[in-house]
Amino acid sequence: MSWIRRAHRGCKVWVEIDDDGAYRLTEKGLARVRYKKDDARTYTVRPESILEIEAVAGREGSPRVARETRVADRSLVVGYTDGSSLGNPGPAGVGIVLTYDGHTVEISEFIGHRTNNFAELVALERALRTLRNKDLPALLHTDSAYCHGVLARGHKAEKNADLVSRVRSLLRDHPRLEIALVRGHAGVPLNERAHELATRAARTGLCFVSKDGKLLGSRPKGEGAERKGTEGS
Repeated sequence: MSWIRRAHRGCKVWVEIDDDGAYRLTEKGLARVRYKKDDARTYTVRPESILEIEAVAGREGSPRVARETRVADRSLVVGYTDGSSLGNPGPAGVGIVLTYDGHTVEISEFIGHRTNNFAELVALERALRTLRNKDLPALLHTDSAYCHGVLARGHKAEKNADLVSRVRSLLRDHPRLEIALVRGHAGVPLNERAHELATRAARTGLCFVSKDGKLLGSRPKGEGAERKGTEGS
């Protein structure tokens, strides 16, 4: 029996793992945790609620700030989303990276003339719509404090109200999904990749979807993108 140090709901815990380093799950798909390694008392929690220790902000009540998520449980969908606007408002794009069961899906999409906050919200919306199996546990990262505030912390949406409402509705359809705040430009590989995909779309006006590096589809600038108007900031 082996245990690894992790964080759960803001507390440091020990999680039981197997010989391959994956969380040892019960028949109900729950992970076993202990608050003290030598304590005989064991609790069961959902594996998607377990994070790297470094991923939890030190101050209780502050938003969770993740540096990088590396979860051994392959049933967890891990995603990174980013939005980019050149000029704010200006040509805008979204970038999404989703990993699941050893596979990686990337989305780069031009969304027309938009603000940065709007693009950040659209990135999360696209990611949610891509997750067709709503019962899978998922952890989506955003480096937008604005998005994290209106979607995960209950902040009032002063602008982009319609879009925020749509994304909140999608979130209700994914009961096992959580949104985490990641530090932007902090060297987190998948977050940097999402940023690259978003800025590429904003600069080129191109859109594409790939899986494991293989192009699944693409379209040129202007097709399917709303070119005029801005909403909010």
